Amino acid sequence: MDKLGVLWILWGGMGYVMGTTIVGTMLSFHKIKQQQKSKALEALKIIHSHNILHNDIREENILVNEKGDIYIIDFGMSVVTDKKKLFRQEEFELSRLLNRYM
Repeated sequence: MDKLGVLWILWGGMGYVMGTTIVGTMLSFHKIKQQQKSKALEALKIIHSHNILHNDIREENILVNEKGDIYIIDFGMSVVTDKKKLFRQEEFELSRLLNRYM
């Protein structure tokens, strides 16, 4: 956490920010490349490694900025859990969603 109380988790071009505004456009306005998809899935796995389940993976909660970085937003329904099956399901949901825009 930085001094403003903002949680940053960064991984290879993916950023997760809690407590600030992110500028980006909805997923539906973009063609996603395999590299972007891989980074997004790896970042989600890192979040899962901290036992955090986003719990609301859907098109409206994925933004892409002008550099092509993907942001998963709206952690309002997230939960702390150790249920690996839920993590695998969520990773599958994100993968399937991103495939629609490749």
